[in-house]
Amino acid sequence: MRFCACLRNFGGIDRSAAAMSHIRTSLLDCGLCDLGFSGFPYTWMNKRRNDDFIQEKLDRYFCSDDWRQLFTHWLVEHGDFLSSYHCPVFLWLEKGMEDLVETSHTGFKFESFWLKEIGCQEVVEETWMGESFSNNVLFDFQGQLDSCVARLKTWSAQTFRSLRKSIKRTRKRISQLYKVSDVAGKVGEIRILENKLEDLLNKEETY
Repeated sequence: MRFCACLRNFGGIDRSAAAMSHIRTSLLDCGLCDLGFSGFPYTWMNKRRNDDFIQEKLDRYFCSDDWRQLFTHWLVEHGDFLSSYHCPVFLWLEKGMEDLVETSHTGFKFESFWLKEIGCQEVVEETWMGESFSNNVLFDFQGQLDSCVARLKTWSAQTFRSLRKSIKRTRKRISQLYKVSDVAGKVGEIRILENKLEDLLNKEETY
C-alpha cells in the first residue's frame, strides 16, 4: 500500500504519527489500497507567498480488491488548479479516455460574444450592403443570408484559430511554474496566468 506517499505536505504543521497510524489501520481493516496518481504531487495549496505557502495532498483514490478485478486498467490524474485552491482529481478507467475526439458540428449558430470582437460587424455590414443576387426579394434575402453565414464561419475560424494554442501554452507554463523548487516565489505569476487561462477557457466554452 503506497500510503505514506499520498500524505505528504509542504509547509504547515505535520500530521501526528498516531493519527497516521490509525488511518493506516482503518484502511487495512477495510481492505482498501491506494491507486496512486500521475501529475503534480499536491492537490491543495493556499497560494500564499514565501513562508506562508502551504501545499498538501489531501485527495486520493482508494479501492478494494474486488474493484481492481472489475477494472484492470486505470489512471488517477491530477488536473490544473486554475483559480481554485484545489485541483481536480480524475479517474480514467480506460486508456485513452482523456484523448476523446470532440464531435464537430456542421450547423451554424451566431454567438453573442462575437459582437465584442473586432471585425464581426464589418463582415455582416459588407455582406448585406453588397450586390443583390437576383430581382426576387425573397431569393435575394436567402442568398445574402447564406453568404453572411459562410463569411461569418470563415471569419470566426480565422479569428479564434489561435485560441486553443493559447490555452495549451498557458497550461504548459502554469504546469512548469508549479514544478519549480521555489514555487512559493512564483505565486504572483501563477495567479496572473490562471486568471488568463480562465478567461481563455470561458471564451472557448462560449465559442
